[in-house]
This record gives sequence, structure tokens and C-alpha cells, in this order.
Amino acid sequence: PITPTPTVTTTYTVTVTDGCGSTPVQDSIVVTVDGGPVPFAGNDVSVCIGGSVLLNASSNALGSTFSWTPATDLSATNVYNPLSTPQMDMEYIVTVTRPDGCSNDDTVLVTLTPPPTADFNLPTVGCAGTPLLVNYAGNANAAAQYQWSFDGGILTNGSGIGPLAVYWENPGIYTIDLTVAWNGCVSTNETNQIEIFGPPAVNAGSDISFCSGDSGPIGGSTPLAGVTYLWSPINGVDDPTAR
Repeated sequence: PITPTPTVTTTYTVTVTDGCGSTPVQDSIVVTVDGGPVPFAGNDVSVCIGGSVLLNASSNALGSTFSWTPATDLSATNVYNPLSTPQMDMEYIVTVTRPDGCSNDDTVLVTLTPPPTADFNLPTVGCAGTPLLVNYAGNANAAAQYQWSFDGGILTNGSGIGPLAVYWENPGIYTIDLTVAWNGCVSTNETNQIEIFGPPAVNAGSDISFCSGDSGPIGGSTPLAGVTYLWSPINGVDDPTAR
């Protein structure tokens, strides 16, 4: 016998000739070469840092066995669907073996994804009824999901990543919250506070009288941060911006 090693399906013919001048006779044999099983390690996937993902290999050959390498961070290596909890980006190789011993490999890349951040900026103070801009300052993009909470504030413009315009009807201290979901990862909750002021109280003081050429103090408003004062007319007033 011979031991052929064809790389493609080949028909081999043997011709037998005797020494008596007989007509040669032939016979043929087909040696079939196939590519072995077709393995599929699954699509490349991303997983949040600290998270897990279920791998899912398959084959076109019934009765195939599966073997994964490396074993790093895998729940098992001899199943088609091990759980991966990677500590770094990993490329896994799955070897699929048919019952006849033929085998082939495929690879899948598991990439670690950093979680989104929920940082955002807004003024620390504002006026009741006046819209203020809130700007997202994290690392996610417009495709992420943004869960805003404005503590009773009224959104007048914008959504998602923003910018957003929000106002509060009444004075007070309000807490704004944001959580961001992106690529299957969820951020920690971020909070900021804003103080809303109402219209300032004004007090010009009690009416006074004095003799010509004399002077006297007027005014009595409580000083407030961010509030300006202006008296009119300014004739005879030493400081028209005093409270």
C-alpha cells in the first residue's frame, strides 16, 4: 500500500499489467480531503472593568468538542460557553475537534471597557425663574443613556448629553443627580448642588427730616451676596451704590 497525503480531494488510479501481454486493468480510489470542522469563537466583545461575559463558540459538525486557551480568567476550558472575567484585554482561541479527530481553531477578542463618568458642570447659584445651563463633562458620547434628576427643576431645552437649560421656580438649595449608562457599563451617581435666590428684599428706611445744610443716614436693606444697590436721584447722595 501507499500512503498519500493530498491537500485536496484526489482520485488515485492503479493500473496492473502482467507479463503475459494481457490487457492492463485499472481501479480507482477517491481520497477525500475536507477542511475539517468550521469553528466560530463568537463575535469580539467588550466588557466593563470588573464585569464578566459569556463566550459562545459553535461548530458546523455535530458531536464536536471544544477546548479554550489560554485558561486565564475562564470558568472552564472544555465547554462551548465558558464565562470570562478578564483582568486585561484577552484573545481566546477555541479548538473545535470532530469525532473523526479533525480540528480547527478560531479566536475571539475580549476588550475591557472603562466605565463612563457622570461629571457635569453648572453654576453654584442662580435666580428663581432664570434658566441655567448644565453641561456634561464626562467621557461618554451622545450614544450613551443619561439619567438626569433636577430636584424639581424645569427643563426648558436640551436632552441627553446636553447642554441643558433648567430653571427653578422658588428659592432654595437643590440637588442635581446624573447617572450614565454606556457600552453596557453604568457610572457611579454624580451629584451637585445649586442655590437659587428669589427677588431681593429692598428697604429704603424710614422717612427722615433735618435742617437745611445737615445730613442723615437713609437705607436699611440687609446686605446680600451678588446684589447691587443704586439710589436715584444722586443729587446730594454721597454714595449712590450704598445699601
